[in-house]
Amino acid sequence: MQSVIIYNIDDRVMLLEKINPGYNLMNIKNQQERINIFCTMLNNIIVNNDSNNEFRFYENIIKEKIEYVNNNKQDYTNILYMLDITNDLYNDIKKLNLPKYILHDDLQHKNIIKSNQGWKVIDPHGVIGEKALETTHFIRSELLDNGLEKMDEIVTLISNYLKEDKLLIYKALYISTFCKVVYYIKVKYDSNIIFCNINMCEKILEYISKLNKNR
Repeated sequence: MQSVIIYNIDDRVMLLEKINPGYNLMNIKNQQERINIFCTMLNNIIVNNDSNNEFRFYENIIKEKIEYVNNNKQDYTNILYMLDITNDLYNDIKKLNLPKYILHDDLQHKNIIKSNQGWKVIDPHGVIGEKALETTHFIRSELLDNGLEKMDEIVTLISNYLKEDKLLIYKALYISTFCKVVYYIKVKYDSNIIFCNINMCEKILEYISKLNKNR
């Protein structure tokens, strides 16, 4: 990663290059330019998975979320139907046997910052998963700021820039958004944001259905 000066895996610490606080991707007003920068950064930082590393697998995170909801059904009655959908969508992705990468797993506007040397990425989480999953936090941020009616336009642009299958991105987006909803409910986050993300999942399913019918 360009912004890392030195790191120690054993102690799990990193020293990051000093960057300009306050100037992040949200400052770019043109959506296509934001998407272009995002896709460029994604391609620059994504790292092939090394089987010797100790990062978590995205698949295990999904399983943990599903198990947590099943063990706390009283708090999740309005999203229980999402469990099977999420599980089925990730099984669809698994069947493709795609390459696994070490993902940032929070690659969104506030973590893409400009320095004197150009755009940098900060605050990586480190999760092993398919490349399409890396697009999801950015897309969700764009939708929360610009409205769900922009969904297909944003996903299409990202699909074209990255040359990633559009249906695959939609499936990844649903899975990631489900995980975010589980977290938001768990920490008692703002109810409007929770409902917005649930509505986002419903809209994603509409596009998945449309794309499946055309194949």
